[in-house]
Amino acid sequence: GCPSGCASGFRGESCAQNCPSGTYGKDCSSNCSTFCNAVGMVDQLVITLMVFASTVAKMVTLHQHVIKNVRLELT
Repeated sequence: GCPSGCASGFRGESCAQNCPSGTYGKDCSSNCSTFCNAVGMVDQLVITLMVFASTVAKMVTLHQHVIKNVRLELT
């Protein structure tokens, strides 16, 4: 093994294995979401998709609210 331990994001006898999904850091001892990489950073694409999904959800909610109000005014 490595005398001073593996670099952050790696594990194993020769420090050649990446941390499994959901873990990061020295000896893969820290936990994170399944979207983080071996050093704990969340992939930028994942962040972009999460923001986009949140925006779409808000737009759908607003649309439903507007439709509901229009129906109330018509009755």
